[in-house]
Amino acid sequence: MKTRWMHLIAGLTMFVLCMSVCTTTTSATVVWSDDFNDGNYDGWTICNNTELSDGEYGLTNSNWSAANNYLQVDHEDLGVITHPSDVAYGTWSFDFRANESQVNEGQTATIEFIANNEILTTDDWNDTVAYYIRYLVFPGPEENKNFTLQLRKGYYGVLTTIDSYMTPIVTGWHHIDVTRNTTGWFIVYLNGSPVLEGEDTDIDTCELFYLWFEKGQMIDNIVVDDEVIPPPTTTPTPTPTTPPPIDPVLIAVGGGVAVAVIVIAIVVLRRR
Repeated sequence: MKTRWMHLIAGLTMFVLCMSVCTTTTSATVVWSDDFNDGNYDGWTICNNTELSDGEYGLTNSNWSAANNYLQVDHEDLGVITHPSDVAYGTWSFDFRANESQVNEGQTATIEFIANNEILTTDDWNDTVAYYIRYLVFPGPEENKNFTLQLRKGYYGVLTTIDSYMTPIVTGWHHIDVTRNTTGWFIVYLNGSPVLEGEDTDIDTCELFYLWFEKGQMIDNIVVDDEVIPPPTTTPTPTPTTPPPIDPVLIAVGGGVAVAVIVIAIVVLRRR
């Protein structure tokens, strides 16, 4: 009888311990982030291209500010600003807002989340190697106003639209998540809902996270991860292959239960 009890004790203990520690605790790494809560944009570089600034592009000495705890280009400027980034596969999350005047004027914004060269000369202009989100506002009567999100690629002078999504204009902040897995498959989420997708494998390296903004456009809460992390959505999405980490509290509870089982079993055996 004692032998049966010992086998039972061993089995229960192993089960509890496995439930506590067998699930992987690995998680994605945040490679870099910026929420601008410090009121500055340290680590960012404003493009100062005097050659291109002679035209209508205004890509030199643009004025940017993070004084309001988000990054914003001056309402009178069109400018480019970059941040070092080497993530070519993973997740890019950020909040974006166009100022109210753009709803009437019809403006664009470009967020190159995977970029490989700065605009330093007109040659660089034509040799863009990047994947980017393009935001467009179509002006017109209130009932006809729309904004479009596009997932695009610039590849040595050739610009390609991978996917496009149009919706009635909504002012205010919008949250955007972009994921790209190692097969080159993109999914773009707008406020938690998947709206763009497509596959492209031409670009597999990254040097910069790149913003081309105008007339007071804003960005905030930028987070760049090195793994695909789909956000909670309103429609079903595939379950991530990497399980979420176990709460340390659950591990502690599991260990406590295992100890309790052993103690109770020993007491029972001694009484027999």
